[in-house]
Amino acid sequence: MFRSALEKRRQELINKLIAFDIYKVQHKHLYELTLTQLENAYKSVIARSHAKHVTEANSDHARQAPEA
Repeated sequence: MFRSALEKRRQELINKLIAFDIYKVQHKHLYELTLTQLENAYKSVIARSHAKHVTEANSDHARQAPEA
């Protein structure tokens, strides 16, 4: 049961990374990575995605700010 839960989590992370158009990490196909490597890759993608959205939001806010 524990093994199937780990495999299910691996597959979830692989699917999430594919949704971000990521198919390889450090020259390895996603299915070659360990669960820990997949989790780290996903966390990295989310952090970059969040940083991008924050930067875009700040940029939009600066453009919409009324002149003093």
